[in-house]
Amino acid sequence: NPENKKKLVLDISNIRPYGAKIHGFGGTASGPMPLVEMFFDINQVLNNRAGKNLTAVDATDICNLIGKTVVAGNVRRSAELALGSSDNQDFIKMKQDKEKLYHHRWASNNSVAINSKFKDYDPIADGILHNGEPGVVNLELSRNYGRIVDGYQPGIDNEVEGTNPCGEISLSNGEPCNLFEVFPFIAEKQGWDLKEAFALAARYTKRVTFSHYDWEVSRNAINKNRRIGVSMSGIQDWLLNDLGHRVVIGFKDAEDPATGEKIKKAIYDPKGIKVVDQLYQAVVGADRKYSQELHCNPSIKHTTVKPSGTVAKLAGVSEGMHFHYSGYLIQRIRFQESDPLLPALRACGYHTEPDIYTEHTIVVDFPIKAANADSKNFASAGTVSIAEQFATQAFLQTYWSDNAVSCTVTFQDNESKQIAPLLHQYRHTIKSTSLLPYYGGSLKQAPKQPISKDIYLERKKQITGDVEVFFEAENDDVKGLELVDQSDCASGACPIK
Repeated sequence: NPENKKKLVLDISNIRPYGAKIHGFGGTASGPMPLVEMFFDINQVLNNRAGKNLTAVDATDICNLIGKTVVAGNVRRSAELALGSSDNQDFIKMKQDKEKLYHHRWASNNSVAINSKFKDYDPIADGILHNGEPGVVNLELSRNYGRIVDGYQPGIDNEVEGTNPCGEISLSNGEPCNLFEVFPFIAEKQGWDLKEAFALAARYTKRVTFSHYDWEVSRNAINKNRRIGVSMSGIQDWLLNDLGHRVVIGFKDAEDPATGEKIKKAIYDPKGIKVVDQLYQAVVGADRKYSQELHCNPSIKHTTVKPSGTVAKLAGVSEGMHFHYSGYLIQRIRFQESDPLLPALRACGYHTEPDIYTEHTIVVDFPIKAANADSKNFASAGTVSIAEQFATQAFLQTYWSDNAVSCTVTFQDNESKQIAPLLHQYRHTIKSTSLLPYYGGSLKQAPKQPISKDIYLERKKQITGDVEVFFEAENDDVKGLELVDQSDCASGACPIK
């Protein structure tokens, strides 16, 4: 009410100044200005709706502005998934406003909630063509299905209201996700029995459900559901190594059982089905046994596939269920310009340049080689069809994950007309998915840029710095972390010491 306006004064004098070291957490402070800017921006959103209800776009903007502020210092992370209505065109198109996209709307993954009867995928596909959003989340499937192969189980997870920020875990109100990751490709190389490894993962995640949670609503949900999320990552490297080829071995002509429409149905390697089913049973069996020991409910759901971007890089394997982006690529990481690691990275020979999208930010190029990059059977996101990627996600949702499978399908320009039909085809199978165009180096300062083997080797030769450079840069803030030199990473998987 303009007649009753009040002036709010905020004291920011106790906020750490820009560039000050953050002791304990690490990194340097962003100063008070990002917080001040956030208050002004959120105030503008609210003023624009004076006397009216906030819209879904407004709510998302406010959350995005908060997320933007959280990551302003480049030492903290923010993960957001905004879940809107499938008929809200303003929400579907909100990232097509380029000015607001670059200012704050980049801070969330946006998806729309659908059910298996939903048909109007064209506006969603159009949005995906513009900027890769929105994704889709089928809450109906999550409420009534575990693994698809186990059939319809009405109300098995009936209190689901949304998902975690990457879509692999469906959650009820106040329920946190509880994730553990196994790298079967690495585990087999180290001589692990995979069933034993996944059983141990189940026991660990089960024990986490007994942690202290401050909110009563969270405690109640956990005590009832005991939901765990045992994930596997590096799946493409593992299956290629075990099967000698990809799990989708072909397609056959078929009819959609609901509509009679002609579709291409995937054919899966029987050995691939058997091995993931056995691992699923190992997780469920371990949970059932451990639940008896702990005198608690068996977990309502057990398995998932998380996207695993950063963690998979430490293991040197493909991310989650995704195919490697390329055999050889430049991975770009963004740092605050005051970050003390930047001089060390430059001294080691890594290419750095100012970020063209965000002020006071520096982009660092890291040359990377994918596992199995030189194998004759190697395949990447740039060569595997959109149809096979959908089918691979469906395979994991059918035989492995009783939660959901996080996946970002990449598509080429000539595949864009397949997006809506494939979303419709897999509406009874896939619980959540998103899509992005395969930029292939066309986007300036893209997070991932495919390169040739020769360019990779050339870039790698330029990296000549010694590990001691990092200790000199952070000699008072190492926190017991021991860096490893390149000889320790010969296998492509850097150990943590």
